[in-house]
Amino acid sequence: MKLWNGTAFVDVSALKVWNGSAFVDPEAYIWDGSQFVKVWPTFTPFNEENINRTDQPVPVGASGCWVTVGGAGGGGGGSQAAGSQNRRGGAGGGSGAFIARVWIPIAALGTTYTVAVGAKGTGGAGGTTAGGAASAGTNGGASQFISGSITLTAGGGLKGGGGSSSGVGVGGAGGTATATGFTATLVNGNAGENGNQTTNGSTPLPALGGARPTGHPAGRGGAGGSNLIAGVAGEDGYTLIEWV
Repeated sequence: MKLWNGTAFVDVSALKVWNGSAFVDPEAYIWDGSQFVKVWPTFTPFNEENINRTDQPVPVGASGCWVTVGGAGGGGGGSQAAGSQNRRGGAGGGSGAFIARVWIPIAALGTTYTVAVGAKGTGGAGGTTAGGAASAGTNGGASQFISGSITLTAGGGLKGGGGSSSGVGVGGAGGTATATGFTATLVNGNAGENGNQTTNGSTPLPALGGARPTGHPAGRGGAGGSNLIAGVAGEDGYTLIEWV
């Protein structure tokens, strides 16, 4: 759209209008009989799934975005090496937290946005010497959406502990979801199971990683190791930004 400035038609992309409290980008709507439909500026909706962004400009012409954010799962701990009748398995990692799909209007966003997709936690190594201790997994990474004063964070699940002569691995806690500057539905992750132990020299059962929170398409915690076996990695986090 262009406006006549007295000598030529000029682009109005930099034009602002006063809405009663602030200068904002102009938009034109028409009433279709049941709702107002934006007719200018035209905008083609698009999605960004599991894409990291840093200070990306908010798309011109967008009405806002739907945001879904899930943290990554923590890695499971490894299992103690064989060497005695007492065999202690690794623990499961916690699952990532989840922030359910939430609408953020353009007026609430800043001029740029940042998206981080949490990386999965790795599984801990199993013990390598008779009766030797195993390694813990690593924590899952947080997933985030940030724009202006809004920060939505779905924390990653914590690592599962490794089995050792002093006891089984302790399950990792689930991630924590937080929201600042905006209201959203927050769901914390689930803890992984503690490691299992046998006293007759048999193989302990693997401990389960934390289950995905309801609605989270990823972010499960990794299972704990069993009988010299390394723990299992968690699942990567998840982000979906739907611009409309």
